[in-house]
Amino acid sequence: MLINAVQYACSDMLKCGQWQMRHKLKKNYFDGVPANKVRTTSPLKSMTHEQWKALVEMWSSPNHIRYGEKCLKAKVNGGKVKYAHKTGSRCYIV
Repeated sequence: MLINAVQYACSDMLKCGQWQMRHKLKKNYFDGVPANKVRTTSPLKSMTHEQWKALVEMWSSPNHIRYGEKCLKAKVNGGKVKYAHKTGSRCYIV
C-alpha cells in the first residue's frame, strides 16, 4: 500500500514537471512567433528533433488551438464572478 502511494506521488511530480517544461517551451519558442519562424530543431540537448517536431505539430493542431481559446474564455468569465462560491462540492442550486 505504501509503495503504491510513493509510486503515485513520484509519477505525479514527474507529470507536473513535464507539463511545466512543455509550458515554458511553448511560451518561449512558440507563442507569439510567426509560423514561418518557429524553430525546426530542438532548443534543448535533452530533446530530440523528432520530439520537438511532435510538440510543434501538437501546438499547431486546430484542436489544441481551440482548447487554448476555451481556456482564455473560461478565465475571462471566471473574472466576472462577483461572489466566491463557498458551498464546497455542491452547486449553487443545492
